Amino acid sequence: QEWVFPAEESKNGNMFYAPAVQDSDGRVFVGTFHDKFYAFERPGKALWSFPTGGAIIGRATVVKDTVYVGANDRKVYALSADGGSEKWAFDTENWNWASPVYTDGLLYVASMDHHVYCLDAENGSKKWNFKAGGAVADSPLLAEDKVFFGDYSRRVHALDAANGQEVWSFSTDHWVWGAPAYYAGLVYAGDLSGKLYALD
Repeated sequence: QEWVFPAEESKNGNMFYAPAVQDSDGRVFVGTFHDKFYAFERPGKALWSFPTGGAIIGRATVVKDTVYVGANDRKVYALSADGGSEKWAFDTENWNWASPVYTDGLLYVASMDHHVYCLDAENGSKKWNFKAGGAVADSPLLAEDKVFFGDYSRRVHALDAANGQEVWSFSTDHWVWGAPAYYAGLVYAGDLSGKLYALD
């Protein structure tokens, strides 16, 4: 064991952490269920922390000098990777469990408020949003210029990544909780009934 955080047992009860992510400089970024987001360097030194108004469930996304993370205070944050200062915050209408997805200057955000948002990653302005029939718990998938995701209304959706217009949707037997996968022209999605669907 190289290091452990916190060094002493927490006085606030059990600590729960979202999945950690590491950048090219070796810094580790992780959110907690206790409304804080941390940056660490070896050997376990906390570089900075950022307070949120709610638990952090999903893994953060690090792009160059910016960390993107959603929280259960109904916000998605862009933070400076160097000092933890807030660059911008985007308001949603419910909790944000999913990890943001970055590509080509855009940030795709799924929310429990039934929406998938496309944001300008530089300033947080909204490019488009799509309202699904149920909560979206996990991250969208980008492939073939489309955005794929499942929701609690028992559907898998495909959107045009450029404008958020729905290309198709597929009805499943139960909630779709996890993120879909893509391989060789097929989208794979599982639902809570135990079925795995391969969609084209």
